[in-house]
Amino acid sequence: MRFAGIYRSQWNTVPVSYRSFAGAADWKAIRRNTNLLSVGFLLQHDRAGDAALTWTQVGATAAVTQAMGENQAIGVGFGFGFVQRAFDLSGLTFKNQWTGDAFNAALPSKETLNNSTGLTPTLAAGLNWHYGPGASRNRLDIGVGGQHLNRPRFGFDKNVKNRLPMRITANLSGALQVAEQLDAVAFGALQQMSDARETLLGGGLRLHLDPATATAVQVSIAARLGDAIIP
Repeated sequence: MRFAGIYRSQWNTVPVSYRSFAGAADWKAIRRNTNLLSVGFLLQHDRAGDAALTWTQVGATAAVTQAMGENQAIGVGFGFGFVQRAFDLSGLTFKNQWTGDAFNAALPSKETLNNSTGLTPTLAAGLNWHYGPGASRNRLDIGVGGQHLNRPRFGFDKNVKNRLPMRITANLSGALQVAEQLDAVAFGALQQMSDARETLLGGGLRLHLDPATATAVQVSIAARLGDAIIP
């Protein structure tokens, strides 16, 4: 079983504060001969701005892995979920509510909005190649995946529906055993969604405190190209 979670709070001192959290769980449910079935669940939520524009995604995943000899395996995964976007106008003011001296929230905004929320299904799929000789801790994983493959429609106006662009991700991670209790690790990821792109590269060292139970401490540093250093 594996559990993961992250919480992030940014830009609290400016009017567009941003909060995000996500959680996921997956486990190897069924193992038969050289086949493995894994299933999982995920939740993602973020909120930003005076209008509390939110993004919530809930979904389930499933993957089948097939061993290719003693040292390699191919995995194919699929995901299905729902995405909801919503906002709250109570935190906003409009020019029609300006009296000349101050804003009066009791005045009509004269803004026409059909609804303040939208729900749509989304599909994902991915492929991963794993290499790991059993005689050492050397490992290599190369994967590619896509989210929003159905390009779901969303929008707050029933007459205007935008399509959510597909997000394509490629990732690489590896470990090289350099001593009895020490590994060198390297990793990278590339994400592309419409005109937005992120490239991440990094590496470090992993010290195995107890190889029998895979208890280890890892120290690494990465760079998001053109943006930030990540220790």
